[in-house]
Amino acid sequence: MTEKPNRAESLLSEMSELIASELAAHGITQAGELAAACVGRLAKALGGCQFYLPRGVALERHLRDLAIRQEHDGTHDGANGILSLAKRHNLSELTVYRILSKGRITNVG
Repeated sequence: MTEKPNRAESLLSEMSELIASELAAHGITQAGELAAACVGRLAKALGGCQFYLPRGVALERHLRDLAIRQEHDGTHDGANGILSLAKRHNLSELTVYRILSKGRITNVG
């Protein structure tokens, strides 16, 4: 008789399948093995922790903000400057400045 997988096993399996699918869609070979390794690493690092994993608007906003921080070239008028980023992401210049300021790491001491 086969045992039904528990909720944690099902979640880990689903995570691995989702990651493998995304990796394969990007042409990465051995996507299944790599996905399983990633999920194993996450389980070791975060196992036992409860945390909120955003989706929908919060996730889209977070991903947009990360992209803006990565794309910004340090200029105001350049190809990836404040003006271009604001226009590309349909935001005000002030919003782009705020996004960039939240991503800055300050040295204290």
